[in-house]
Amino acid sequence: RGVPLYRDFRIDNQTLQSLTFTARGSTTTATSGPPATTAATAATTTDELASQIVNLQAVYGHDTSTPRDGTADAWNNTAPTTQDGWNRVVAVRIALVARSTQYEAEEITAAHPSDCTTLTAASNYPKWMPDGSTYRCLKVSTLTDYRHYRYRVFEIVVPLRNMIWQT
Repeated sequence: RGVPLYRDFRIDNQTLQSLTFTARGSTTTATSGPPATTAATAATTTDELASQIVNLQAVYGHDTSTPRDGTADAWNNTAPTTQDGWNRVVAVRIALVARSTQYEAEEITAAHPSDCTTLTAASNYPKWMPDGSTYRCLKVSTLTDYRHYRYRVFEIVVPLRNMIWQT
């Protein structure tokens, strides 16, 4: 209770993992005489969330309008460097690529495109729209026999309500 947490998500060995870093501050216990103090400690735990996850991407949605209207006008993966920049982040768009466990005898996934900006909705390669309008590759070509598996892309936009409702 009251302990700050930091969560990090990563893919390790085709498994989506959540790393939780817990920072524990110094605590003081009342005793007769001087108070006893315990040293600060930190803990890290790793939880496996899902297997066969092969790619995870995210971009920030920035409100670039003046005055601000709470709508993401630009999407990119560049972290803001100023307080005003962070105040303008109103959403996060996340894409996750899951791979089937079934190895297919025939190649069923297209080869990695030489130009990921030419992808269309019909393209048979994992893709997403990080800016909401243009398809981009979600790279799986580094995986062994990647063309012999099926992939599903899950994409979501998470509005940061506390940022949208600020005045």
